[in-house]
Amino acid sequence: MLGITPGELLGDLDGNKNMGVVREKLEWMATCLCCGDEEFVRALDIKRGSRILVDVCRIKGEPEVSLMGYRAMAGVLEFVPKSSETLVGCGAVGCVVGALKECHDFAMLEELLKILQLISRDDATGILWDSGVISATIQSMTRQDRKLHATSISILENMIIKLNFDPAPPKPKSKRLFSKPQPTAPQSSPSQQIVATIRKEVLPCLQGLLASLNVTDLDQGSLKEKSETIKSICNCLCTLVERCHRRIPDIVTFIAHQGAVRDLMTLLQQEQTQHSTILKTLGILCSAGPSVVTPLLVSDGRFLKILTDILAPEQQDFTTILKDPFGTERASASDISTHDVLYLLYSMAPQLPSGMLVTQPSIVRRVHKWEWEDDYHAPGSYEDRTRDVLEKAFQEGAAQQQITANGHNYTVDMNLMKQVNPSTGVARNVKRETLASGYQRAEE
Repeated sequence: MLGITPGELLGDLDGNKNMGVVREKLEWMATCLCCGDEEFVRALDIKRGSRILVDVCRIKGEPEVSLMGYRAMAGVLEFVPKSSETLVGCGAVGCVVGALKECHDFAMLEELLKILQLISRDDATGILWDSGVISATIQSMTRQDRKLHATSISILENMIIKLNFDPAPPKPKSKRLFSKPQPTAPQSSPSQQIVATIRKEVLPCLQGLLASLNVTDLDQGSLKEKSETIKSICNCLCTLVERCHRRIPDIVTFIAHQGAVRDLMTLLQQEQTQHSTILKTLGILCSAGPSVVTPLLVSDGRFLKILTDILAPEQQDFTTILKDPFGTERASASDISTHDVLYLLYSMAPQLPSGMLVTQPSIVRRVHKWEWEDDYHAPGSYEDRTRDVLEKAFQEGAAQQQITANGHNYTVDMNLMKQVNPSTGVARNVKRETLASGYQRAEE
């Protein structure tokens, strides 16, 4: 592509003291990788390239060179198969973590986090837990633009997915015969260190981010970033609970007492695009700790109102929903949310107060048509507003109801089903008919 082979490019980079040339070659390398140059990727000596990239990125006082070096490193991880293990073996993690602790530049932070995201995705042994990645990533969030929060949380989630509480013990060193045992200082087990990291760093970080998202006056771009961050936090919390709740029995209690359930409810009320994700998170928290989460949800006055709004929005065709409740003939985001609401209620069921749900007023009700009969016995339909007034009176068991129709006042006798004009004494028949396929949201 560039008239230069990968071998020649690496040769120009190896040990070169001319930073201008180094920067130019690194930019070429990153361009070849990001453009998907298959010949370049196949011919690249990944071991030599990894060593050279790590050496270049360690050069002090040359931010532009370091930026290009990290950009090329990210390109190698993304487009060169099985390159992660080689780069890790060359010390790339330590190099990136060291840079991340001191970096304030957005472009550099973006590349460093991308590298850690790609390595954490391919890390099969969980080596990143011992490399300071968690602390460096969380600390960098205070210096990050909100656009990078989703990437940072993705790193945490990838590491949690690969979490290994019981790593293989190190092989014992050979001992001389009759040698005296050497005293060793007590050390915490890897499991204890992981648990401490989750409690002291990961969970407070996720909780702090959740609380910071409780803002509404955002522009379109910020709303999109907020939505992506909510999704990342929820996915990370779900992964954390599913992977760790057996080893950390009180993890749900810790999450709940930090205010995460309350913040999720607030976001559920604000963020319509992530209803499904938030409901799934609440469902998983409830499933793992029903005795902790269910009382918090039940005591939140917004809970049933929010679920009602999700299940039965103000503007919705309930006829279609009730005809096809399981969505065999339709598919939309609201249907997915409905399934997540049902999962949440299923998870809460063992701890719900008796009769809490069945004693709630109906969310939807059938629509009834009210008609009057003219002089020729032809039916005439009442306006929607008049129909609602009549239906309400009928449901309440009223004997009569005053209405106004077509500029005239009438009295409707609910027992005789007659409409009487008090001025003229003319009475007309009134009919109430239940529509077989009509439903609407019940009044609160």
